[in-house]
Amino acid sequence: MMSSLISFKNLLLNGYTHTVSFSDHNDTINHQQFLHDLSFCIRNIKRTDYKRFVLYCTDSYQFLVNFIALSICKKIIIITANDKPLWLNDITQYFDCIITDNISQQYAKPSLSSKPVTEQPSGLPVNFDITGIEETQVYFFTSGSSGNPKSIKKSLKLLLNEIDIIQQTFKLPKTHSIYASVSHQHIYGLLFRLLWPFLQSRPFSRSLIQYPEQLIELCINQDTVFVSSPAFLSRLDDSLPTIHIDTIFSSGGPLSFNAAQQVQQLLGTLPIEVYGSTETGGIGYRQQNTEQQHWTLFDDVYLTQVGKQQTVLTSGHIFESSLELDDHLQLLGERQFLLQGRKDRIIKLEEKRISLDEIEHHLQAHPHVKNAKVIVLHEKRQYLAAVVQLDRSPQDPLLDNEKAQWSRILKHYCNDKYQAITVPRKWRFVDQLPYNTQGKLLLNELEQLFKSV
Repeated sequence: MMSSLISFKNLLLNGYTHTVSFSDHNDTINHQQFLHDLSFCIRNIKRTDYKRFVLYCTDSYQFLVNFIALSICKKIIIITANDKPLWLNDITQYFDCIITDNISQQYAKPSLSSKPVTEQPSGLPVNFDITGIEETQVYFFTSGSSGNPKSIKKSLKLLLNEIDIIQQTFKLPKTHSIYASVSHQHIYGLLFRLLWPFLQSRPFSRSLIQYPEQLIELCINQDTVFVSSPAFLSRLDDSLPTIHIDTIFSSGGPLSFNAAQQVQQLLGTLPIEVYGSTETGGIGYRQQNTEQQHWTLFDDVYLTQVGKQQTVLTSGHIFESSLELDDHLQLLGERQFLLQGRKDRIIKLEEKRISLDEIEHHLQAHPHVKNAKVIVLHEKRQYLAAVVQLDRSPQDPLLDNEKAQWSRILKHYCNDKYQAITVPRKWRFVDQLPYNTQGKLLLNELEQLFKSV
């Protein structure tokens, strides 16, 4: 198998016909146009003396071209969760300039347009100096559970190594078109939605799938791969007509067993769930054929149990020689494991150890609960609170008296299993949980639901 690094260099140096991407109107961009656009972006970047660039584009093609241009120019690439002024203000010391397609927004730092000129390519050969391109530094600024920016360092070489493992594991045909509901501003979207299809000469869409109804149009007369998340897949409505998508990926958190089965029923295939994080890279994958389905490690990834509570990762996708995981894992032989919740989701409440993940799983097992999140609120004393998405249509909202009734039903349901201290005291019912664009639930968003009433 040709390595991703070799493929990457070949795509920049060889001028064979290659479909890079397509728009919502099926306008394709061939390799000659791609090289022309890349040359324009390189010249645009070289006109400045800046070293550290935030790259934020909603258009995936523009993001890709500028990502490669920055790599060729040996710049430091900074990928952020969003481009909101207050967010960028928190990381302003780490960058000099922002490249964006959001030209209407005013930024505190200098900005460049990510859009290449639209003139036709000249057909003249384009030469790039790509010596050492694999050493390009890429920093991801992610939002943790608190919402505060956190910097994670990668290199282009590490990202390409991970794509080698992804291709080796899943071996998708080159004829399959890639659509996604997740942003390329996250490492999962960058790898699965952009770099992997690009290196495999596989077409990808420039825009996001935002609504389940859009999936229906995708599956007409084409082989389709859908790169998604639990946030999107859990919102699928039983009223959607049954369609068939060849391959579905999901990452950002484990799907419940019921959600995975619903995806198979509505979209024709069990999703492939990918476990990992920006820090760790991909760790493992699974398809939930059973309720206790184990995960399988990717090649080049190894786990070691140290004591009862600590699992250490060794991987070719990280700078560190090893990394302690934030999750509790049960190892099943050398290459399989079970997820048993995050360490920071085990709390002490009135001297009792409580797993918030366990309570959530219990709630999600209720036949009328689609999703649930349990948090700790701090007032005069600590107590648990639950945000619940019932399995009902958003067009059939709960009345206030129904919310009170469901609070009693679910409290009774929890009382059948747990001691009183473990049963959530406050409840909120929502049409859907407040996931952000990266498919993450922020703690402050959940807490706000209890302050507003």
